[in-house]
Amino acid sequence: MTFRKHNNEELAADPVEQFLADLAPKLPRKKRLDIMTELRSNLRDRVEELEKKGMSPETAARRAVAELGDPVSLAAEYGGGRIIIPSTRYHIFKALVITLVSLHLCASVMATIIDIDLTILFLRIPNLRGLQVYEVVTALATQALADVGILTVLFWWSQLTMPRSLPGRSALPRLVEAKPHWSGLIGPLVVLGIVNIWRNDVLALHMTSSNGWQAVPILADSFVKAYIWPVNLVMLLAIGVHTYKIISNPTAAVAGAEFIYRLAAFVLTCALLGARSPFDLPPGQLDALEPLFTGLFRLGLLATLFATAFAVYRAGARLVSRVR
Repeated sequence: MTFRKHNNEELAADPVEQFLADLAPKLPRKKRLDIMTELRSNLRDRVEELEKKGMSPETAARRAVAELGDPVSLAAEYGGGRIIIPSTRYHIFKALVITLVSLHLCASVMATIIDIDLTILFLRIPNLRGLQVYEVVTALATQALADVGILTVLFWWSQLTMPRSLPGRSALPRLVEAKPHWSGLIGPLVVLGIVNIWRNDVLALHMTSSNGWQAVPILADSFVKAYIWPVNLVMLLAIGVHTYKIISNPTAAVAGAEFIYRLAAFVLTCALLGARSPFDLPPGQLDALEPLFTGLFRLGLLATLFATAFAVYRAGARLVSRVR
């Protein structure tokens, strides 16, 4: 017991060891020992260099640690965690998110009052008049998550374009570590956009007639009405979970949220497999394409089912490891 107390006092007195102790849990396990050895050596060399310039040992140690910056951001540079927004900028990010979401919400209310529907670049200000309650909630949640995504991209890009040099290491942009964490958002955003905005443009057959180009929707109305809300729910959950993973530490809460999302995606895939008639093409030549579309649809869902089942297993394993 005395030995442990002595170690704790020694750790508190040494800024280098205290910094490394804070950093260690955030590093990837497989590379943790090598990274800690490298950083400890670099920090000790930097402390000796500063002491030769006349600094006291404690001041030199604190200066060397301060040069490395925030442990969370440093761990992200080594591939540990999913941090894109450093803790030193998180208060700015949070304030901007609240401001942008509030302004977007006020703009939607104003658009509803004056009965117009605006699209400015990639930002949509919807007219909520005449929508059902779940449609209003979906529209507002989608635009709020889009606002969070836009600001996260801006902060992430500023981090990539301002790399920080480390003692004994060359300055490298964090593109390799940061980019894969954003790839998880691409699929849900594309599906959400297609289902709610571009469904009759993308999921349609485009033909020419005497009246010009004509788009024939291929999804049955009954199928859309039955499954659009669970698809929206799962996609919004996916976007929220991936955003949470990007701006948060890899904690048990993040692992639990990911497990819930993966399980919900698995249940949704099973439900879609049970759909009897997802397509409804006009009689005639187009009607003959329905079996082909249905077969391809079910093959895609089967592949998705197996991939989602494996993702549920991996998410569950991560959750168990975090809880332990």
